[in-house]
Amino acid sequence: MYERWPDRDYILGLDIARFGLDESVFTVIEITAEGKAKVVHIEATSKKPITDTIGRTIELNNYFNFKMIYA
Repeated sequence: MYERWPDRDYILGLDIARFGLDESVFTVIEITAEGKAKVVHIEATSKKPITDTIGRTIELNNYFNFKMIYA
């Protein structure tokens, strides 16, 4: 996983799929003190129940300590 920097903010963009062929996508964006944004992590899951998506969101938040989460 990407290294987290304590002096930067992190935002999660989350596209939640329903159970089926669609994918849920997690996109982590890092914001520097200067206001520059960079995508630092992307992952997708497919054929997972919504409870798995919620659990993965919690795991990512525990690591990155998101300033905001957009779903």
